[in-house]
Amino acid sequence: GVDNGGFYLKVNAGGVSAFSVWNNAEKSITGATLTNNVWYFLMGTFDGTTVNLYVNRAIQGAGTAYTGAIGSHTTAALNFSPVGQPVIGLEGENWIYNRSLTAQEITQIYNATKWRYGL
Repeated sequence: GVDNGGFYLKVNAGGVSAFSVWNNAEKSITGATLTNNVWYFLMGTFDGTTVNLYVNRAIQGAGTAYTGAIGSHTTAALNFSPVGQPVIGLEGENWIYNRSLTAQEITQIYNATKWRYGL
């Protein structure tokens, strides 16, 4: 297991998008149910207190409160699937930042890259 915490951007069973922060306890926020064979822009943020998920630049819900430090040996997992479940799909681009992006920055990235995927 991951002893020092981590971040997980994933698609759960049934195609539900999710972003999780983990450190001895998982705090997740779920978003839109995704359709097969359609490109999506997914971004998760954690500002030290709130876990947020964006799908096609739209924030999903009000965010999930999280308190507690994330370890110094943090894991980041993209296209994550529980053991025994196949991961099916393509990833166009992945970015990891050393800070939490603002909603405006996320919109700017979405607008600058959406043409690549027909969004």
